[in-house]
Amino acid sequence: MLLRQFGIKEKKRRDLVEELRNRNNRQQVELERQGQIIHDGERARNALADDLRDRDEQMGNLVDRNEDLDNRLNDLQNRNAAQDAQIQQLRNNARNQAPRRNNRPSSIARIHPNNL
Repeated sequence: MLLRQFGIKEKKRRDLVEELRNRNNRQQVELERQGQIIHDGERARNALADDLRDRDEQMGNLVDRNEDLDNRLNDLQNRNAAQDAQIQQLRNNARNQAPRRNNRPSSIARIHPNNL
């Protein structure tokens, strides 16, 4: 209607309307494409966030497992040290209870081989 007021012919008007429709369609397609890109990006970001949460949970589980293993190792080392102390005590007891030997050398041992 405005076009008629400015003296634009019908054919020219139809061409302009068609060009505007085509431009609008191209813009709509571009907006949809950009929206799809944004949607894909959001989906990828959410997937990465989920993966990060899973890895964080796994890391926490590994830290807990490592602490449990450290505690078990300390317990075993303490038990080993206690058993070593018991073994040493048993050796000392056995040494103390063994009959004493005469530490003086025998007369044969005092003979020097050159004296034979």
